[in-house]
Amino acid sequence: MNEKTFLFLFLFIIFSFSNVSALGIAPSRIEYINFVPGFEREYTVSVFNSYAFDFPVEMKLGGDLEEYGELSEYNFTLGPKPEPSFVKQITLKVKLPEKLDTPGEHILKIHAIQATPPDKNSMLSAKEVVGTGLYVFVPFPGKYIETYFTIENARVNESVKFNVHVDHRGNTTIDEIWTFFEIYESTGKNVGAFQTEKVKLDPDYSVDLSSEWMATNMKPGNYKAYAIVHYDGIKNEIKKDFRLGTPSIVILNVTTEPIVNGTPGKVVAQIASLWDENIPNVHSRMTIKRGLYVDSSASPSITLTPWGEANLEMYWDTSGAIGPGNYDANVTVYYLDKEVSKEITITVVEKPNFWFWAIIVIIIIIVVIVVVLFFFIRKRKRKFAQKRLG
Repeated sequence: MNEKTFLFLFLFIIFSFSNVSALGIAPSRIEYINFVPGFEREYTVSVFNSYAFDFPVEMKLGGDLEEYGELSEYNFTLGPKPEPSFVKQITLKVKLPEKLDTPGEHILKIHAIQATPPDKNSMLSAKEVVGTGLYVFVPFPGKYIETYFTIENARVNESVKFNVHVDHRGNTTIDEIWTFFEIYESTGKNVGAFQTEKVKLDPDYSVDLSSEWMATNMKPGNYKAYAIVHYDGIKNEIKKDFRLGTPSIVILNVTTEPIVNGTPGKVVAQIASLWDENIPNVHSRMTIKRGLYVDSSASPSITLTPWGEANLEMYWDTSGAIGPGNYDANVTVYYLDKEVSKEITITVVEKPNFWFWAIIVIIIIIVVIVVVLFFFIRKRKRKFAQKRLG
């Protein structure tokens, strides 16, 4: 292996492991246009080399509009990056037909591909490929819309903004378009209904159908909104979830397993935030009672992220408890000078009797051995009887 080949291989391996591509192409997307019969235009595309050595490149066109494009060059070699020849500008000539029958999105792809190395015995068999494209949209016949529904999470007793962005992808004017909104609690109860103004929408134009709703006296939590877009007797329904927040925390669940008497056990409080800001210094304390016995345990403090969930872990050492049985426990979560509690029952079980279980295991082993011997002896007797008869 000569010095040049070794250097090429070394740099290839280094760049491969660092996920750096040798080839680059710009722009990442040439343009997004609506179809115009007989459209003609020239675009400049830049191809560049990130390596410190010459790099052969082959250009190819693709996509369903391939036949309507032409490149000024299809084969060339890029120089190493420090030199001006590391980048090459080529021209893409586009001439679209007078008609495209299929509505929707079409694409003319431009690919820059690592050309096959001249040395056929080279270890570098994988080719690098980068690409860009010209996107052409053919309008749908009649009235055809694309909608995007957005809602901003908000706080209880504040205004919530609802917006439906509409792109008219058809070729016929919409005389009247508007949106009707309905709001539902997680229980399915309808808590609000309102609508936007009615407007006109021409082909290839967009509109934002927006309105606001006051979340007065609403409960914090999850809500569902339906947006029914009406346009010239046609309906298009979209739904989206959103949240109403308040500076509070809820306990979703408290989990614990039976604890062996005399050993520590873990109790986990799963909590969730109903607030759109961080809640610092969140912690929990558990109080355990049974008769005159009282003990407690606390979790470390955490910062609960906006609308986040977390587990608060508490450990109770039962070595000082009064024996097996059920214990009443109160788990309280503290935050922002507030608190929320949940009552649970913790079960403490007796330590397993080692000798009892040891005897059980020995008996099981003996039974298994006897059964195996029985079938073994039976099988041997059967073979012996067959041998005598034979």
